[in-house]
Amino acid sequence: MLTLSIKALNEFVSNKPYPLQVFLFYCLSLGVIIFMLPVIPFIPDDIGGPDIKINRPGDIVKVVALAPIIETFIFQYLVFRVLRMIRLFENNPLLIVGISAIGFGLNHSYSFAYMYFALLEGLVLAYILYFYKYNYSKAFWTTVLVHALRNSTALLCRYLFADII
Repeated sequence: MLTLSIKALNEFVSNKPYPLQVFLFYCLSLGVIIFMLPVIPFIPDDIGGPDIKINRPGDIVKVVALAPIIETFIFQYLVFRVLRMIRLFENNPLLIVGISAIGFGLNHSYSFAYMYFALLEGLVLAYILYFYKYNYSKAFWTTVLVHALRNSTALLCRYLFADII
């Protein structure tokens, strides 16, 4: 059933122009919030996260540009490139997506809730890399772009809703 859903998603997205594909992937990355709903009652008030200060330009550059490039390289690109060379994984991209997402989640170990959220985000980012698997450059930079857009949105929300969060 999951394979059918992935296939349907692939077909739906692949028929769209590239800018719309990026937008759909961005929306999908925002949509993982829905899967946080079951754990919200168990999340402490402060789930942690990086200590980002909006008034420090270096922090913004790290979160919006550097982190997406470095994390995409390590947790999506390298994981796919290395695991696809191993016979067990060469015809099992969903397993690679899962392993990639677990690594991405574990890298965001500020709290269990944050790791869970990062795991879900990691699934989306790994899927993007898988989606463009025949064009490594496009796969890498599209994943970086969506990750950067997602991080920018998080920073903007943190700034706009600082009194609430």
